[in-house]
Amino acid sequence: IFRDHAGYLGTMLNIEGQV
Repeated sequence: IFRDHAGYLGTMLNIEGQV
């Protein structure tokens, strides 16, 4: 659960960083 949650947040941060 923690690993998936961290990956989800990491993806969102990565998207925001690209935009």
